[in-house]
Amino acid sequence: MGKLEVFFKNFSKKEKVILKIALICFSLGVVILVFSFYFSSTSIQPAFGGKLIEGEVGGLDSLNPVLVSCQEPAFDLVELIYNGILKPDGKGGFKCDLCEKIEISPDYKRWKVYLRKNVFWHDGQPFDSEDVIFTIEKILDPKVNSPYYLNWQGVVVKCLDSYTLEFFLKNPYPFFKETLSLLKIIPKHIWENIEVANYYLSSYNLLPVGTGPFIVKNYQKTNEGKVIGFHLERNKHYFENPPYLKEIDFKFYKNFSTALQALYQGKIDSLGNFSPFDFQNNFYNKRKLVLKTPRFFVLFLNSEVNSIFKIEKVRKALFLATDKERIVKELGLSEENFSNVPFFEGMEGFFEEFKKNFFNLEEAKKILKEAGFKDLDHDGFLEKKLSQKDASQEKTIKLKFELAVPESEILFSLANLLKKMYQEIGVKVEIKTLKEKQLADEILQRNF
Repeated sequence: MGKLEVFFKNFSKKEKVILKIALICFSLGVVILVFSFYFSSTSIQPAFGGKLIEGEVGGLDSLNPVLVSCQEPAFDLVELIYNGILKPDGKGGFKCDLCEKIEISPDYKRWKVYLRKNVFWHDGQPFDSEDVIFTIEKILDPKVNSPYYLNWQGVVVKCLDSYTLEFFLKNPYPFFKETLSLLKIIPKHIWENIEVANYYLSSYNLLPVGTGPFIVKNYQKTNEGKVIGFHLERNKHYFENPPYLKEIDFKFYKNFSTALQALYQGKIDSLGNFSPFDFQNNFYNKRKLVLKTPRFFVLFLNSEVNSIFKIEKVRKALFLATDKERIVKELGLSEENFSNVPFFEGMEGFFEEFKKNFFNLEEAKKILKEAGFKDLDHDGFLEKKLSQKDASQEKTIKLKFELAVPESEILFSLANLLKKMYQEIGVKVEIKTLKEKQLADEILQRNF
């Protein structure tokens, strides 16, 4: 009999139980101590490699950022292929992208930009001020018909040297940072040799050369010429830390139901570019990644086209009759609070007062009544008789207007909701749906 056995033999039954419990506790303590030391001394780090297959609803004709609107599915690829002077910082503001720093005058009319000097295009050519100047010139060229044309009206750009620019604004504009973030720069050495009429025919239209973290290697088309997919690979020479993902495949689907089916069949890893309605009604068993970005809807009242908007009390009544909480709830836009301004909590210049809902239906009706509007013909909408002195051609002014809306499910739903709201105070709204380009050409550029 060994010494250890003799030692244990002298223990009572109760003492043996206590000893076993003590040994178990000691062993658990050692294990916990080891794991605690391991986790406190190490951290989880992402590894390089891997492939993501992203699904998108819609199609595209171009990856030229001068031609692509930020509302289009193609803009997701543009963000990966190109860079802007600034980029969102994830906190509601902006940080440097292609620039090292920006100096802004107190009146927000002069913006001096110092560009990075270690940036190269995907083909190895250096990036400089000339590329920025060239990009803005193309945006302002009427032949190009860029969706950003209006953003750069009244802006004068001066090149101080190869890496320094000055932007002069006609009027003070503190939110010019967003404009600089949306300005995705194209290479002058490539696009200066291509006629504007051939932009969509050029191979660089779908195999672009950018400065971004990913490079387009190839794309897929149907026999009818419709683009249905892109293959992107990591830019190993990116001027910031290269992305961890090695490859990204984009697959385009004609409608949401087809894309959703592909997601559930495992043909794609993720799905983006869909409406809030689709978000609410699907993905009940899928992980949702929500990126909080400022998104705002603006109702422009053009007093040059419709004289009722020249009346201050009409404008105020429309403002008070707009129930923003109802819009957010019925359209399923967000579970977060809305704001009365085009930026959210945490952004520079935000005040708590902006979160207040000024909706007051009775006050809106009262204001219109004080302005002399009544339902004279008993059709449910208000009119106002003008005195001979005020009337030029019409003797009665009717509270009605036409609301032009781009072809978008959510915007059309929003327009119909506004129509119902304004009908409650006696204002008649007729909705006119237009294609985005048609809206820009016929309404924005011609009438504003």
